[in-house]
Amino acid sequence: MYQGKLEKIDDYRWRLPKTSGMRVPGLIYADENLLKDIFRDKAMEQVANVACLPGILKYSLAMPDIHWGYGMCIGGVAATDIDNGGIVGPGMAGYDLNCGVRLIKTNLTLREVQSKIKDLVYGLYNDVPAGLGSKGDIRVSVDEEKKLLVQGAKWAVGKGYGKKEDLEFTEENGAMEGADPSKVSARALERGKHQAGTLGSGNHFLEIQAIDQIYDQKAAQVFGLNEGQITIMIHSGSRGFGYQICDEYSRDMIKCLSKYGISVPDRQLACAPVKSEEGRAYLGAMRCAANYAWANRQCLMYLTRKTFEKIFGRTEKDLGMDLIYDVAHNIVKVEKYTIDGKEKLLCVHRKGATRAFPPDHPELPEKYKSIGQPVIIPGDMGRNSFLLVGTKKAEESFYSTCFSGDTKILTDKGIVSLGEIYEFNKLGLTYTTPSINKDTLSIEWEPILGVSKRNAQTVRVSISQTNRSMLSTVDTSTDHKFSVFDNAELKFEEIEKILYSQKMTCVLDSIKIPWRLHYPRLSFLIGSLATDGYIENKKNKRVVFTQKKSNNKLDFINYVRSSFKIAYGYELREGRTKFAGGMIRGKLMMGTATDFTSSRRNSAEEIFAIFENLQTWVLGLNEISTFNFLAGIIDGDGTCNPKRNIIQIFNSDEKVVGAVVLACLKLGILPYISIQRNNCYIIQISENLEEILKFTKRVKFSTYNPKYGSKLFSVRQLFTENWNSNNIKWPFKPKADRNNLMEADKIKKFLALHSSSRYNVTRIIKALNSPLRMQRVKKIKDLGINELYNIEIKNNHNYFVFTKTFIPVLVKNCHGAGRLMSRTAAIKACQGRSISRELEKKGIIVMAAGRGTLAEEAPEAYKNVNDVVHVVHEAGISKRVCRMRPLGVVKG
Repeated sequence: MYQGKLEKIDDYRWRLPKTSGMRVPGLIYADENLLKDIFRDKAMEQVANVACLPGILKYSLAMPDIHWGYGMCIGGVAATDIDNGGIVGPGMAGYDLNCGVRLIKTNLTLREVQSKIKDLVYGLYNDVPAGLGSKGDIRVSVDEEKKLLVQGAKWAVGKGYGKKEDLEFTEENGAMEGADPSKVSARALERGKHQAGTLGSGNHFLEIQAIDQIYDQKAAQVFGLNEGQITIMIHSGSRGFGYQICDEYSRDMIKCLSKYGISVPDRQLACAPVKSEEGRAYLGAMRCAANYAWANRQCLMYLTRKTFEKIFGRTEKDLGMDLIYDVAHNIVKVEKYTIDGKEKLLCVHRKGATRAFPPDHPELPEKYKSIGQPVIIPGDMGRNSFLLVGTKKAEESFYSTCFSGDTKILTDKGIVSLGEIYEFNKLGLTYTTPSINKDTLSIEWEPILGVSKRNAQTVRVSISQTNRSMLSTVDTSTDHKFSVFDNAELKFEEIEKILYSQKMTCVLDSIKIPWRLHYPRLSFLIGSLATDGYIENKKNKRVVFTQKKSNNKLDFINYVRSSFKIAYGYELREGRTKFAGGMIRGKLMMGTATDFTSSRRNSAEEIFAIFENLQTWVLGLNEISTFNFLAGIIDGDGTCNPKRNIIQIFNSDEKVVGAVVLACLKLGILPYISIQRNNCYIIQISENLEEILKFTKRVKFSTYNPKYGSKLFSVRQLFTENWNSNNIKWPFKPKADRNNLMEADKIKKFLALHSSSRYNVTRIIKALNSPLRMQRVKKIKDLGINELYNIEIKNNHNYFVFTKTFIPVLVKNCHGAGRLMSRTAAIKACQGRSISRELEKKGIIVMAAGRGTLAEEAPEAYKNVNDVVHVVHEAGISKRVCRMRPLGVVKG
């Protein structure tokens, strides 16, 4: 949640004051009601970040529907001075370039359409390709596609997919000048060949609407609109073509930061001067994507007209199916403005914000010069949409409307602190991290897309099996979401809510690694040297292994020496015996130890390099080599407790401790770690002992099967619905009543004795077989306002953070979307009920490419469009004309 200062200008405008690094202040359009939603994510931080960019003028702007996006917030607007080092940035227009809205009117009335809504929706669903990766019948060769990229909607009209008048009422007449297909990659061209005339997925839709309220009669008359009249809204963009361009140029622009000496607070804002070669190249490619989108929406309108003709048996001309306007809301434009009395050429970035020219603006169609540019604000599914017009006051908006740093995570480069990732990320170093696929509950390695930091209210929580640990802590913001099982389904809830409801969180107990290095004897050697050896870092490096030559250690010593010979072809030679002594509890204690050394430089340098990257090296070992590494560690610094059936390892080197933890997780072991005297870690291993002891040479004992298992789950959270409805039997009921943990194998055993119709056995078994188990959470103390870090993970949007005692806890990243709720969260929140049936009760017929895509755009997932339009209207940057309510929707 944003914790910074806002200054109230009036009821609908708020100033974000300049702080260190900001070149201009921020200006946010919102009322106090909307601010509560805006504060939920890090959009305000992104407003401040954009204000730091070279050449930015006046304000970093945010419209009322502001929410966190890639680089610049969605709902953000920023203009840079081209002649004074102004930049252009792909992250400031987004991935769906020229995502936009097209509004079509008809002369049909609600009474005429009411009985045909189902036929229309089903017909449109069949005739208009929709969904992720959808392809249509309008396919082009590469040469023809390049013409489309230059001509935009004009290409479509020229092919018979519309009429000349359509172009007059399309922003830029449907084609931006300066589109340069030579700046578009072959991959982007390939993705675009088959997607013209397709709706796509995400929040894209095609909607049949009825006007139910007129606010401005004069403007409505100019548009030819009346109450009860039927309109059609198309919301789509440049599909995979535009995504590919943004993806490629976002990566390429990172190199420009050092080349042009540009400092940005977030690498997702990577940019280049507009006048640079890279800046011009991006604009040339971006304009191609914009033109592709206008051609796409023109083709979609053609397909829509054909469906209406088929259903009503009349021509589109007879049906009065004319275009009111088509406007983009993800785009970069070069526009002229008067700033402080001087005309300037600006590079205006709009992301989730539309242009809103006032009356008499020279770029408006002649028909609209008396009222201003049409501004189309689509509602989310099941809610109203609005038509507005731009105003003179909109010029102030460039005519636009709408965990602590030492916390460690697991990456492909070992266990790394968030603070380190933040710093190295700025230098271009990339990381991948394990995350959980919520559908399969399996580990997937995903790239870290970005790193950010902010000041927030911080709390220290402890995570442990017994809830007694005061050391297994992590410092986090009070609103950060941690993982839980709820009715055996993986979800994420704010840590405050988890603490209040006494739920348990999910921790990692095993991890699959895609790398496979087979070095069993070298691995044992490295484990032994990491505990009982070192590399003498003098001019002539040498390997030193030190151990007491007692009878119980001879097998261990000989195995280390033979492992060294197998790995390097020569021996560790026996050297001098050292004597040492000291007073312990008033008695003089003496000891001896012998050095075994090699002065060959190549082995010393290789082992030194492994030690420098020990955790990464351990991650790459196959199973046999991992067992050998762990055995070398145990023989060097370990001991056994046969009565308690555990192995203990004592070590004070955090890097070595981390490597041991990673080795254990790879073998399906979650070690218990405590800390003595602030720097000595005691690692207890109680799982998979019989297999580990096959590889050790010094530490040996007879193991036994423990009475209690270690993979534990909250019974209440696996059987949530049964417990809430009192439909739960022994032995699960008393465990759930007391909020106890229960061992996974026992849950499976007793599930087999119960009727499968009572419990959701499939879901419970999937949770039990996952690489997760559960532990209790306890609040230790409040820490006040602190600087916290967060990372964004691709696809799964979750990752594992380590407590101070190396327990890997599954948490959510602060990924935002257009909205109050992420798409994944919306899908989960809306499961168990039929959204389409609920909308049908309201008279809205819906057809969608899939259930998930329907749920992710449910009304709960968005800010209320009525609130957004209220602010835009009252702030004076656009004026309401009419409201349209949905009758039927085809959802991508």
